[in-house]
Amino acid sequence: MLAPGSRKYAYTRPTCGPFLRYGNCDFTDPFSAQWTGSVLFICDTSVSATHPPALAYIDNNTERRLPGQIIETFMNYEFWRFDLMLRLSNQQRAIKYWVALDPACEVTLPRWEFFIPGSWDTWRWGAYSCSGFSLGVDEELWGGKDQPLWADLLQRHKANPIHALVGGGDQLYNDEVFEIPLVSEWLGIKGRGARHRAPFTEDMRAQVELFYFEHYCTHFMATGMREALAAIPNVMMWDDHDIFDGWGSYPDDLLCCPVFEGLYQAACKFYLLFQQHTSSRMVEAGEADLFAGCARKACGPHRAYCFVKMLGPDVALVGADTRAERSKRQVMSRETWDAVCRRLREVPACVRHVVVLFTVPIIYPKVPVSEGALEFLGRMNRFQAVHYILNKTGIFERIMAFDEPEPLDDLVDHWTATAHTKERARCVESLQRIAIERGVRVTFLSGDVHCAAVGRFYSNPKVQDLSTDPNFMPQIITSAIVNNPPPAMLVRMFQFFSHSRVGTINSRTREKMVRTFKAEHHAQNKILARRNWLEVEAYPGEAGALAFRLRVEENPKRMRDPPKVYTVCVPMLCGYGPNLRPDDRKGSSFTGGSPSSVSREPHDRVHTLRKLMSRSFGGGQTSSGTPLSDLIVEGVGIARRLAHPERIPIPEPAAEAGPPGPSGPALSLVKKSPRLSRDGEGSCAGGDVKREESGRKEAENEREREENEQRGASGDGRGACEEGEGRDAAGDGWRRTSTDDTEYGGFLEQGGEVGVAGVGLEDSGRLGARRRSDQGTPRVGDQGTGQDSPWISGEEPGEGTGRPPTV
Repeated sequence: MLAPGSRKYAYTRPTCGPFLRYGNCDFTDPFSAQWTGSVLFICDTSVSATHPPALAYIDNNTERRLPGQIIETFMNYEFWRFDLMLRLSNQQRAIKYWVALDPACEVTLPRWEFFIPGSWDTWRWGAYSCSGFSLGVDEELWGGKDQPLWADLLQRHKANPIHALVGGGDQLYNDEVFEIPLVSEWLGIKGRGARHRAPFTEDMRAQVELFYFEHYCTHFMATGMREALAAIPNVMMWDDHDIFDGWGSYPDDLLCCPVFEGLYQAACKFYLLFQQHTSSRMVEAGEADLFAGCARKACGPHRAYCFVKMLGPDVALVGADTRAERSKRQVMSRETWDAVCRRLREVPACVRHVVVLFTVPIIYPKVPVSEGALEFLGRMNRFQAVHYILNKTGIFERIMAFDEPEPLDDLVDHWTATAHTKERARCVESLQRIAIERGVRVTFLSGDVHCAAVGRFYSNPKVQDLSTDPNFMPQIITSAIVNNPPPAMLVRMFQFFSHSRVGTINSRTREKMVRTFKAEHHAQNKILARRNWLEVEAYPGEAGALAFRLRVEENPKRMRDPPKVYTVCVPMLCGYGPNLRPDDRKGSSFTGGSPSSVSREPHDRVHTLRKLMSRSFGGGQTSSGTPLSDLIVEGVGIARRLAHPERIPIPEPAAEAGPPGPSGPALSLVKKSPRLSRDGEGSCAGGDVKREESGRKEAENEREREENEQRGASGDGRGACEEGEGRDAAGDGWRRTSTDDTEYGGFLEQGGEVGVAGVGLEDSGRLGARRRSDQGTPRVGDQGTGQDSPWISGEEPGEGTGRPPTV
């Protein structure tokens, strides 16, 4: 065993931790929601020899103690896990905890405090990635041990508690594993075949496991990260640097060689212990909240460890393990992704947002560099003469690793690589189906690229009101919280290729990067090379919407300056979900075609109508003073036409209509189309409807009225609402009777779509954005200035609306 002085991350403390992890929360019954989590504490056997450690915590002024269990022993260290189960109450509350040791022990441990939200609260949570430095980075130049963004995160948590913190990969950088003496000797073996056949010895295993253990202890106990891991419940998913750089994107013969396999198994062991508070044995036995994918037998038992967790009653977080089963041909196995989709379909009905954590962005500019050329370079390098020439020139010295081109692992590592095109489309289309089936908004959360960026999938042709587009799936990239940004030249290259075209998943789904930062960073308006982290909370003023706030370090030379804030608001999905009957889903058959082609069904229009009414009459009354309930009753004919009556709760009509309000005439919905009158019972749904005198002869009018009454009695639904009467000049649908154009209370149906104040549905999102702007909410163009911006639903500037950039 190596002496402590010869090890870079030598750890000699008797204890490590505690580290707090969020398990899950069961919202099947929100009135009795149960919060679960765990605390990991690592101690030397001398600390626990006479008195096992216990977890003490104070909840509602009552102190309790929990026994722990040893889940692993490494050398003379024990891994103690304490399981917490807390019932949510009506409001947020603080939980204080500490690890209680033997009173005779000289070790003194601090006390920590975390917060759990109320049962119906929308959680505040954060996300980060890349919390470490790559090889060759001057760490002191980028803050050293005192990281400014970790300090900003803790300051935000102190001001307004964060209920969960998501680690989106590369929680630490284990690339220095190849500097271990025995592994370094393995790299020096001459000949590719001899190196691949070399065994992974027990001495090598001991050195590798010691490296991973000490690096985790040193890194997790660093200033800033230690406080965050102890005071905020954490959720983590690993990426390549949690193993070593580029894992999974090398050739199969290299990935499956004994040394690479041994490195992976050691990294996986301590990933499960430190980041998931479990072990592979516990996962296989069903004692963890992870579910394992299908083992890849070609290179050993590599199981993908995924999870689905609730971040409040309306948000589900999906942690998809895109690293364990990765190869140059696949990101995840089909069996693993199918298991993820099955778990998604089982989330509670109260979920409105699904956040899919892909550690590598699924939307990112594709650089058209020939992968085949780099592979050819790697094959040519294997010949001794060519290898000698390449080494003599020195040109390729920096791009060759393991006799493979180093840039190649980054090219094939991304979802946008040519080899992953079909798998990428399959994942997106399956999430589109789930969005339609469950009525949830899907948002992607990614890291890896050391930049802040926003992208989106959306329908082709575009749907102006994105709240009704199930294919609208934004992606938020938050990376890195510690590591340095990429060179400006590389970012400019990605910017160039992001402008070159708008990508497509299929003929009905498009994708693009969004100019989120153009107000202050014209050269990096889509991809911003700055360190950052993400804060997520409910968006004020938009029911059911989430605000994703990127907190960006603007000037690396002034790290202590407050970060700039760029906000993206993501609306919930309206008009879809399990409440629809199968026969109502016109075109939404999932046996063929893309869900992008699903047409709007009647239930969608009713939902949109009610949403627009609630927006227009926020206080329950119109601007004229008419109660909203009365207007709903007056407009019952619309609801009857737009959906099945048995699925629409219709309030009982008031006995007597109230007087007009002081601010103006009461709005009324005047029925004009005979098709709107049928209530399923053969009578007129709108009650008595005033007729307009038409100037026809009295005899003809009398005869037509008699015919209409006979048809209404016979149940054909036309009743007292004859076609051609009560219409406006255009002859289409409903109109307002109020002439006050400043009111947003009237509803108009044009071309089968419901809108606001004489505006069709395709314009309602634009109108809503204007109304929010009139009320003082900053518009989307303000997002580059650090101000909040409303959610985005439209085109780029110059595409017909004149609005600022959109998601």
